[in-house]
Amino acid sequence: MKLKTTFLLSVLFLLPFTTIAQDGSLDTSFGTGGVVTTIVGAVDFLNLAGNAYPIAIQNDGKIVVAGKSYNGFNYDFGVVRYNGNGSLDTSFGTNGKVITDFGNDFPKSIAIQSDGKILVGGVNFSGSTVKFALVRYTTNGSLDTTFDTDGKVTTNFSGGDCHAYSLALQSDGKIVLAGDGRDGSGFLSFATIRYNTDGSLDTTFGTNGKVATYFGTAGATSDTANAVAIQNDGKIVVAGLSNLQATNISRFAALRYNTDGSLDTSFDNDGMLTASFGAFSDEATSLALQNDGKLVIGGNSSLAQNGGKIFAIARFNSDGSLDTTFDSDGKVTTLIGTSSNGLYSTILQGDGKILVAGFSNSLNGNVLTIVRYNIDGSLDTSFDSDGIVNTIYDFAAYTGLYALALQNDGKIVAAGRLNNYFGVVRYNNASLATTTFENQTVTISVAPNPFSSQTTFQSDVSFENASLSVYNSIGQLVKAINNINGQQITFSRDNLPNGLYFAHLMQDNKSIGSQKLVITE
Repeated sequence: MKLKTTFLLSVLFLLPFTTIAQDGSLDTSFGTGGVVTTIVGAVDFLNLAGNAYPIAIQNDGKIVVAGKSYNGFNYDFGVVRYNGNGSLDTSFGTNGKVITDFGNDFPKSIAIQSDGKILVGGVNFSGSTVKFALVRYTTNGSLDTTFDTDGKVTTNFSGGDCHAYSLALQSDGKIVLAGDGRDGSGFLSFATIRYNTDGSLDTTFGTNGKVATYFGTAGATSDTANAVAIQNDGKIVVAGLSNLQATNISRFAALRYNTDGSLDTSFDNDGMLTASFGAFSDEATSLALQNDGKLVIGGNSSLAQNGGKIFAIARFNSDGSLDTTFDSDGKVTTLIGTSSNGLYSTILQGDGKILVAGFSNSLNGNVLTIVRYNIDGSLDTSFDSDGIVNTIYDFAAYTGLYALALQNDGKIVAAGRLNNYFGVVRYNNASLATTTFENQTVTISVAPNPFSSQTTFQSDVSFENASLSVYNSIGQLVKAINNINGQQITFSRDNLPNGLYFAHLMQDNKSIGSQKLVITE
């Protein structure tokens, strides 16, 4: 099948654009009215069991969620896989659920390998020490015995307690876990560990696979990494908080490592940065990388010491400086409802818009909250008319969203806690807005689409300095083809994994249109 996309270019002015439908409404084709709740293990109302933390979407559209499962005594890794309509996928584990017990365990992050295997990272407490925990499952939910012989790896960082909060996969299949580690003196640092594909420590990274970094001298700050991401050049970006012990005030903190684990001194001169939104504490909880190398860091800012919090987002240039094109100073805060908010997930759409999720507090209790921002940091009023979507689920005190993902069709899937259950919510999200320009029309045909090995782009109009840029579903540039001048171009997938991509026609470093691409087996 041959698909054609029309890109419109203006040298004068931009005309208004339209979207197919209002974004942000609940997708009633999913679960019950757009919501699915699942009991995983025993319900423990006193100890807050049932949290679903990370979410990932397979290439076939199935949704994988991991969270905390209670077994009557302690907590285990719980993993659930859903079909595209929200029903449990009975081909996975036992009736769609897998529970893994190797101590007192708390899953915090998830990733799906190109071969479909599922990685879940988090925290393990067995005996007297808290350790990094990493589990790999096969596509049917069984433990992958090619991964450290039993599918499970626990790692002590430096003799003290350590907690893994975020996981990222490199293009070579190596696995990066980030969190915090306590040294022998009791001080917390950013802690990052890299594993080989078989679960062994990668000794080419840091010291025997581990790197600890303090934002200051040991003891002056207490540092925790909450998010990690891999740049296209292989450098590793980690974000979280650094707490000044003298004042007990924390700040957004981020650093960038070279591929060997050394600090990248091209990033804010020493490889590390901190940023504050006001006089009180701030915490970065999530991280997304734009296709142009900029960093979007989401989290929370306190209105008073030990007081309520509001959504906080900062955008940094690739050199670590604040991006002043983002709300003039690189920082945006959003108060939703009363002064009790929590932002836990940040992702990018293919068009560059920023989605964040968490919870906000109304007069009656907590509600699920998703916010969408334009590229310049302003609220996107095409998203539920004001940029903010609040979903009520019985105003439960422990209701909130902890993770976001985008489906191939653009729909937004969020995971979290709905009272004492794993919760998954899906929202409608119209296809990327079509931008209309005056004066000239460029037609590009793409065939075949979907494709497995290669496809062909054909432009009917020549441009100077035109290129084709291809981004993955989280907004990272994965391939670029320059000098598109009315010629036929063969696009080869090379090492790109299966999934959804967006091809942008670029003119003078600006996108003048986009086309979805789907790579299959």
